[in-house]
Amino acid sequence: ISIDGRLGEEALGELERVAGEARAPITLDRFELRSADDAAIEALRVLSDRGLELTGASQFIRLRLGGTAR
Repeated sequence: ISIDGRLGEEALGELERVAGEARAPITLDRFELRSADDAAIEALRVLSDRGLELTGASQFIRLRLGGTAR
């Protein structure tokens, strides 16, 4: 799964739907993610806790996630 641009609360339903329908293992590549609001950061944390591999985050996004992404 790839995310580009800005991830905000309005897109979280779609992200959760796609992640829920995908077969394991699932990797979320956020290489092109430029910004994320607080709700999106929390959703990414929850997905990571569920075993979703988070890759390609910018340093800013990694800091917001608390260092949980590569």
